[in-house]
Amino acid sequence: MVGHLNIDDLEIAEEDLQGGEINLSILLGNEKLLNMIKDSYQADEYLLKVIKYLKEEEEVPSEMKSAIKKYKMHDDLLLYKSFATFKPVVSSEAAKEIIRTFHRQGHVGITKIYWAIQPYVFVPKLLTMITEIVNACDTCQRTKSISRYMGGLMMPSEVPRDCFSHIHVDFITGLPVTVEGYDAIMVVVDALTKYTICCPCKKTYSAMDVAKMLMNEVFSVFGLPHKIISDKDIRFMNSVFDYIYEYYQIQMATTSTN
Repeated sequence: MVGHLNIDDLEIAEEDLQGGEINLSILLGNEKLLNMIKDSYQADEYLLKVIKYLKEEEEVPSEMKSAIKKYKMHDDLLLYKSFATFKPVVSSEAAKEIIRTFHRQGHVGITKIYWAIQPYVFVPKLLTMITEIVNACDTCQRTKSISRYMGGLMMPSEVPRDCFSHIHVDFITGLPVTVEGYDAIMVVVDALTKYTICCPCKKTYSAMDVAKMLMNEVFSVFGLPHKIISDKDIRFMNSVFDYIYEYYQIQMATTSTN
């Protein structure tokens, strides 16, 4: 564990390296953290390769030659050049401990943790790592405030007085194709009695095809409904149904999609 260690003093200026010496005075209070960072390289396959390339223990592959130029070694500490500053490189496991340490101090958010760490150390995919850790925090999930828009309360469906005055219409798709070529079912349910009518159809049916089915299989048998309740299927939003609703004075209602 890292413990409550100060990371603000980890920045190493480029001029500190030009004379061959590094100013460790600002790092003396964080010796435990630096040792942990150095030890953590042993568990990071990518960083181990970088260190071997820098020590010329292995030949640098062509795809790594550009990236390797940004790295330096000093006193077993791997450094990464960012603009005019060299930052200590932190392995993924060590970075996770540092992130958790910052997050425990008041359960601060993703942005605050990022800017508390990013200017001073180099961690590949730092923002992604912080996001995953903060979002996995049980305390934050239980206590965080809701900033998104909250929808209204769900309203129960009106109970009709007559059979087939209110009907629900929906489709069941993804079915095996029959000999007649049908691969879907249009389901019509009477809101009062729950009497159900199942009409074989095809998922490619247009709004006109669906309207004809309702006319032939439902309206002609049970009469015109006062209300049709459906989801926001594009066929029910079509101008064909707009005409039917207006001509027959049928009220249209849609169910929630959430």
